[in-house]
Amino acid sequence: MKRKIIVAILLLITLAIGYLAYIKFFKESVNVNSLNIIPSDAIFIIESKEPIKAWKNISKSPIWNYLIGHPTFKEIGESAKSIDSLVVNNSQIFEYFGAREVYISAHKTKPKDYDFLYIVDLEGAAKIDFLQPILDQVFSLSGWLKNSHQHSKNIVSDMLDKETGEVLHYTLIGNQLVLSYTQKLVENAIETSENPVWMNNEKFKNILDRTPESGLFKLFINSNYFDDWMRCYQEPLDPFSKDISDITRFIGSTFKIEDDGFVINGYMNINDSLNSYLKAMLSNGTGSIQAAKVISSDVSMYTSLGFNNFLKFYDDFELMMKADSAKYIAFQKNYKLVEKLLKIDIRDHLLSWIGDEVAYVMLQPHDSVSVKDYAMFIKTRDLELCKSKLKYIQKKLKRRTPFKIRQQEYKEYQISGLVTKGLFDILFGKLFGKFEKPYYTFIDDYIVFSNQELTLHKLIDDFEDKKTLEEFEPYTKLSKQFSKDANVYTYINTHSLIPLTRENVSPASFQSLNNNKVFFEAFDYNAFQLKGLGNYFEITMNSHFNNPNNSDTTNKDETISQLATAIDSLAQTDSILPEVDIENHMEKSYTADKKLIYSKEIDDDKLAHGKFIEYWPNGELKTKGQYEHGEKKGIWKYYDEQGKFLKKEEMDNL
Repeated sequence: MKRKIIVAILLLITLAIGYLAYIKFFKESVNVNSLNIIPSDAIFIIESKEPIKAWKNISKSPIWNYLIGHPTFKEIGESAKSIDSLVVNNSQIFEYFGAREVYISAHKTKPKDYDFLYIVDLEGAAKIDFLQPILDQVFSLSGWLKNSHQHSKNIVSDMLDKETGEVLHYTLIGNQLVLSYTQKLVENAIETSENPVWMNNEKFKNILDRTPESGLFKLFINSNYFDDWMRCYQEPLDPFSKDISDITRFIGSTFKIEDDGFVINGYMNINDSLNSYLKAMLSNGTGSIQAAKVISSDVSMYTSLGFNNFLKFYDDFELMMKADSAKYIAFQKNYKLVEKLLKIDIRDHLLSWIGDEVAYVMLQPHDSVSVKDYAMFIKTRDLELCKSKLKYIQKKLKRRTPFKIRQQEYKEYQISGLVTKGLFDILFGKLFGKFEKPYYTFIDDYIVFSNQELTLHKLIDDFEDKKTLEEFEPYTKLSKQFSKDANVYTYINTHSLIPLTRENVSPASFQSLNNNKVFFEAFDYNAFQLKGLGNYFEITMNSHFNNPNNSDTTNKDETISQLATAIDSLAQTDSILPEVDIENHMEKSYTADKKLIYSKEIDDDKLAHGKFIEYWPNGELKTKGQYEHGEKKGIWKYYDEQGKFLKKEEMDNL
């Protein structure tokens, strides 16, 4: 990464010098649009019209300076210092050169890897007949070894860096300088220039035209290849990543960085041929986002779905499902089965009272409630109508089920049970399928469901004590930057969400996440919104940055206390720094009392390479498998704290 960034900057400086020195010899040349060179398999595209100005803003920001202090970003930090030095020492050149347009696109090059294509608009400098030979000479004088080959009508220069063994490939296509460390990407760019794809794609052009100009840079995501990219990091693929790839087509956004966070604004279009909730929501309009007035401030994450008219939305969604006969038949089968068993009309007894908002909530774990602590808030269109319809369903359930349906009062709130397995799947999809036999109560004009009575007690207590999100300052500060009506709104409390991810990721991924949680927790509160506008969704994302490096006198005592607690905890339970035996290619980590946590074989670059064994605190085997230069390979096995086999995973060995 360091080499790529520095070389790209050096090349740009060289081109600027060439422009200044040979400007009098310019001649007419073909003007090529940068996008017409980028191959169609780009995963994402970054556009910067003023890269030097953008870099100066980024490099001065507290967020960037915090990131490069983290071990994960060590190499990027070294590159950043090199770039700063180049910019400062060549300020006059960059003042003339800095507004040049630059595109960077990412492309899959291997099953588990990808590389970048760099495109720089040289404008007038590209008219110099011997510009590419000048570049070749500059590299040769710097100790690089030159080679070249013909591809189609272009000469591609192949410059070998003798120190790293890397080969930089570049060519000129009209006014565009095209570079990559992967030869195939440069060759694909040449071929694409003869048959452009992006500016001929109407869906992409529509997003391109709508993406705001403000911001440090633009980011375009090609959802057709999003899941391929995520497979570089996930195996098996997370269902959410697959949904993004299936449902959306293109996403265009601008990125702004501020002292206290970053903001993303843009647009997204969806796959018209796919029947989805988003498609039905887009045609239905937005709903008000107000559940924060009743949701506890102890929430880890909540997602709110907004509807202009829920009944119409449901009709539209059902109509769309008919295009997929198999899914529609299964849906109708379950729908009719519930109606038959309960002797109810779902549309009349359930859909008729649903208002313009449905929210799914994951709460922070606390003493009285288990970790899997979920709730669902449905805004009622008519509270009394809702109560009467559910009372009717309760009567039917008493006759149809052998289970005793318990009812109780808590602080004058009536809590009832609803034994209706599969009902919420039909109404709201898999996200709400966790509520198989829920309890429910009414808070304000919302009906609230949860699988546990104690969760409802907690929600009632917090509402009565005004400990809601609406009263929570970090949430209110963040939410001011969002529209009050939307189709989708998600809020995340990073600190409390990280422990709850254990069940959704692999043990190794959770360990890595937990080990680096201080880094993630710096972005402590986050919100994301989709708002339908015609045929598109407007995207807004805001992440609040709480700089751990800032500790004023008002919180020094608290910080010192927290640090002392952390050190004490580390001394008692956590691991000390890993012991690395370079000669024998081994790395081992122990607890403070010298119990082995894990051992792994490593290669010369200290990447995991060979056997990996991990142990529970009681000494029982936890995980074992094989690495190959930092990547999991072969069969991995996992065991519980008693040493009992849990599962195995077969990794992609391509």
